[in-house]
Amino acid sequence: MLACGLQSAGLEVLDFGDGITPLHRFAVQASGCQGGIHVRISSQRADKINMVFTNERGGNISRSQERKIENTLAREDVRRVEAHRILPIVPVPDMADAM
Repeated sequence: MLACGLQSAGLEVLDFGDGITPLHRFAVQASGCQGGIHVRISSQRADKINMVFTNERGGNISRSQERKIENTLAREDVRRVEAHRILPIVPVPDMADAM
């Protein structure tokens, strides 16, 4: 669902598959991505998820960037592209082997 939303905004989505947060951080940097989102189950509550937003180096984004994302989503002020401009998801298998 998250990937579909990103695609509808015209973004290229790379899918690194299942993995732990450090693998995600490495994959974002090694693949030359502008940023990433790692979705994981909350360590405090198994019925909740956490989304970790990272920058191009795989580090956490700033709190001000988090607030901008939250405000954009709350206002539903997200750009959409025409259907023919939606890019397919690019699977990136075996990222763990590249570490």
